[in-house]
Amino acid sequence: MANRGGVGGRRHNGAVNETATAVLLAASGGIGAFAGAAITTALNYRTQDKTHRREQLRRDAETLGPIHEYLFATSPDRLAMNAPVSDQGTGEQYDRLIERRDQHISAVQILAAGHPDAKVRSVARELTTALFNGLTSAGWVMRDRVYEGKRYDVANEDHQHALDLLRELDERTTAYGDK
Repeated sequence: MANRGGVGGRRHNGAVNETATAVLLAASGGIGAFAGAAITTALNYRTQDKTHRREQLRRDAETLGPIHEYLFATSPDRLAMNAPVSDQGTGEQYDRLIERRDQHISAVQILAAGHPDAKVRSVARELTTALFNGLTSAGWVMRDRVYEGKRYDVANEDHQHALDLLRELDERTTAYGDK
């Protein structure tokens, strides 16, 4: 008998080739659909993550922004130069500053308790202590109207430490929000 259908006497049927092609197309279509779904999911996750981080950055700014003004107002130099002449006036001014400080400390403690970034939480906890210490030592300057000496130096150091921590917290919250 004559060899009719191909190499080595085997016959290739067109239907076999079409089936193999269909299986390959179906498999590549399935892989493409899976890859497309995976990419879409990844992009959606990234968009949600960026939105979440931007929202966190906005909340952080609402907490930290007013503290800049507060630290400006409680600078020992400023408090010493502008201290009221009477002890009663000094006490009233100090009481108002304590109230503002305590509001800021509460806001920073909330930030420290719930921020997603561990380093931000750590610096925020440090800032709460620095805010407390800064006004306490600045109060000595106000009360005693001391413009130089050990108390004045301590007040300036405490104030500068709070400013440095606030600056670091600003940088860290911004970096977290910009990821």
